[in-house]
Amino acid sequence: MSTRVEGYMLIKPDAVMYCDEVIRRANSQGLVCTGVDTIRLSEDCVRNLYPERMNTDFEQTIIDYMTSGDCVMVRFSGESVVEKLKQIKGKTYQSGLRRDYADNFIHNSFHCPDDDDCCAEELNVLSKNDGRTGL
Repeated sequence: MSTRVEGYMLIKPDAVMYCDEVIRRANSQGLVCTGVDTIRLSEDCVRNLYPERMNTDFEQTIIDYMTSGDCVMVRFSGESVVEKLKQIKGKTYQSGLRRDYADNFIHNSFHCPDDDDCCAEELNVLSKNDGRTGL
């Protein structure tokens, strides 16, 4: 199990109103919110954040969705933060925030890294976002 002390959850444009719920659920798992930033993702950032989704039939749909409005990036610290955030987010529609709030496979409302390495890579991608507003 991971022991990383920093992680994040990206709340997508259709779910920014659930920021307080994300923080509440993370706090209940022993995680501490260390920052909240509003961010407007650029197309390049989306392409770099989701390389496995590019060159698919739904590439443009993902880009349009992710750039349709502001996202909120909530940073957390705590023991096993990446694993706990994945559990809070839920996998597809089976559990967690996605079960409670997501509309469909594309409009799935929340994103967090799969593991510690992915977290570091994604934070690097997000830090270079040319559409950023609050990082």
